[in-house]
Amino acid sequence: MAKDNFNHAKNKILSSYGGIGSLVETTDGSVIIETFDNWGYNNGLNTNEIEKYLIIDDRLLSRLKYVFKNLHYIVNVPDEYDKRIRPKANYFPKWFYCPKCKQFKEYYEWFKSWKEVGKDQVYFFPPKCSNKDCYEEILEQVRFVMTCPSGHIQDLPWKFWNKQTKEKQAEQDFNTEDEGEDGGGSILLDFSSKCCENQKLIYSVSRENSELSGIHIECKSCGKAENLGGVFGFRMKCNGNSPWFGMKVRKSCEEKLKVVIKSSNSIYYANLISSIYIPVNQISLKQEHRVLISKWLERGKQPDEIIRDLKLDYDVPESETKKYLEGSESYISEQSFREVEYDYFLSKENELDDSIKFSKIDVRDKIRRFNTIVRIEKLKQITVQTSFTRQMPIDADAILLTDDEFEEIQYEVKRQSTTSNNINTSILPGVESFGEAILFILDKKLLDMWCENDEVIKSASKIRSRAQASQRKYIRRMSATIIPQFLLIHTLSHIIIKELEYVCGYPAASLKERLYVSDKMLGFMITAIEGTEGSLGGLVSQCDDIDNLHRIINSAIERAKDCSSDPICENSDGQGVENLNLAACYSCTLLPDISCEMFNSFLDRNLLIDNDFGFFKKEIS
Repeated sequence: MAKDNFNHAKNKILSSYGGIGSLVETTDGSVIIETFDNWGYNNGLNTNEIEKYLIIDDRLLSRLKYVFKNLHYIVNVPDEYDKRIRPKANYFPKWFYCPKCKQFKEYYEWFKSWKEVGKDQVYFFPPKCSNKDCYEEILEQVRFVMTCPSGHIQDLPWKFWNKQTKEKQAEQDFNTEDEGEDGGGSILLDFSSKCCENQKLIYSVSRENSELSGIHIECKSCGKAENLGGVFGFRMKCNGNSPWFGMKVRKSCEEKLKVVIKSSNSIYYANLISSIYIPVNQISLKQEHRVLISKWLERGKQPDEIIRDLKLDYDVPESETKKYLEGSESYISEQSFREVEYDYFLSKENELDDSIKFSKIDVRDKIRRFNTIVRIEKLKQITVQTSFTRQMPIDADAILLTDDEFEEIQYEVKRQSTTSNNINTSILPGVESFGEAILFILDKKLLDMWCENDEVIKSASKIRSRAQASQRKYIRRMSATIIPQFLLIHTLSHIIIKELEYVCGYPAASLKERLYVSDKMLGFMITAIEGTEGSLGGLVSQCDDIDNLHRIINSAIERAKDCSSDPICENSDGQGVENLNLAACYSCTLLPDISCEMFNSFLDRNLLIDNDFGFFKKEIS
C-alpha cells in the first residue's frame, strides 16, 4: 500500500543521504521513497501548473543533457504543504512485530488481520496489532534489511530463518572469501519449505542478553527457533527487488546480498549534481515557451520545426531555441563546471540580480595570505538527483558518465535510476534553495611558494599514496586531486566553519563547504541555505567589518593549535577512513557529514599551524 501523506521536508526527499530509493524515518515508521514517476508531475498537472515547479538554470540543464538527451526541464521537489504533487512512499522493511504479543508478520498480513476483526482501516496507521489483548499496540519494524552492490534492497527471508542447515560460526571469524557458491556465508537456510504448514512466527528479545544472539525468531506452532547471532555474516543471491519502483518489481541480478542495519549510512548514497546559479550560459526563454517545447517534442515535432514555429508565432530568437534544444555534446567535469562559477565571481566587482547579489572585497593588505573575499548576500543553489548507489558512494565525476563510460571504470557498485524511464526521462527532480555565502580566495603566490616545502610535499604524498591504495574505487579515482593546495584549503574550510559555530552561534550542520581547487582555483565557499539558522544574513554580516572577519580567521587558526586529543591527534600518522586524515579528528577539525564534501577525509591541520612548515606559521608566531 502506497503511503503519500507522510510528513516530509525537502532535505529528506533530496539530500546526500535521502532521495528516491532511500529509507526515511517518519512518525509512523520507516518508509522507502518511490520513483518520482508516481508523484504526479506527468499526469497530475496541466501546462500552466507545471510552470510553477520549473527550476531555471540552463548551465546545469546543458550539463545534464550529456547523459539525459531527452531532458526537458528540472522540477522542484514539493514541500509538505503541496496538494498536487505528493511524494509516494511505502513501508520498508515490510516485517513488523508486536512488542506485547510478539507476533511477527509482514505488513500486508497485519493489515489483513486488522480488517478481519472489523476495525476501520483508517485507524490502522501507524501499523497496530489487532489482538484484543494488545489494545492496538503500535507495531515495531524489524531493524535489518539486505542490500546488494547493484542497488537492490529487500527484507531478510524471515519465513525461513528458523530453518538453518549449517551451524553458525562466530561473526568475527566470517570471511567472504570462504563463501560457497550459494552465497550463504556463515549461515545457510533451507528454502525448500517453511518450518511447518501452520507457521506462526514470534520475535522475542531477551532482557538478559543484549547481543544479537538474544533476539529469537520462533514458530509458536512447531517450536522451531533460531537467534540472530551471526546475522551480518548471512549472504544470499539477490532477487533484484526494486521497491522504489513498486513492491513487486524485480530486476535481474547476479550479485550477493548482505545484511545491514536499516539506519546505516551505507544503505543509500544519492548521486547529486549541484550548481550555484550565475547569469552565465543562460538562455532567454520564458517558462511557457519551455513547457511548449516539451509538449511539441512529446508529440514528435522535429527540432527544426520547433525553432521555426517559435520564431514565427512567439518571436523567439532561433539561436536561443537552438541552444536550449542542443545541450552539451561533450562531458563537463565537476572541476570545469566549478571553474565557470569561480571565474564569474572574480571577474565582476559586484552583481545585483533577482537570483544573486554579491560584492568583491580586496583583502590583500588587510588579511594576510588571502587575496579576495566575495560577500554573497543572495545566492541560489540548485541540487539535482540523477541516480543513487548502495554500499559505496561514487566520485562526483562518475555521476554524469554514460553507462558505457561507467562500465569501463569497473566500479564495485552500480548506479540505480530514480525513474523507470532511466536516461530517457524528460524531467529530473531538484531542490532550489536560497541563502547566503562567503567565498574565500587565497594568495596564489604565497601558496605556490609554500607548496615547495619538503615537509608539505611529504604530508600530501602520504595521504595521496593511501588514497591510491584504497580498497574503495571512488577514493582511488579522487587520489589525483590530493595536492598540498587541496589539503590546505579543505582543512582551512573546516576550521573556519567550526569557528563560525563558536563565535557566531551557527550550528556547524547549518553551514556547508563548496571547494574550488585546481590549477586555476584556490578558494572555498561557505554557504548557509534557507531553513537553517545561518540563512538570515548573519553569515555575510561578518564581512561588513573586515577587521572582524580577520579576527575570526585568526581565532580559527589559533584554535586549531589546540585539540583535546593532542598530542595523539597532532602526531597522528593516520586516522579516519583508511587513515586518510593526519592531524584531524572530531575534537578539532571534522564536521557533520552533511557539511563536508569529502566525507570528512583529506584533512591535516598541521599544514596550517605547524611551527616549521605551516602556511599560517607567521600569523601564529
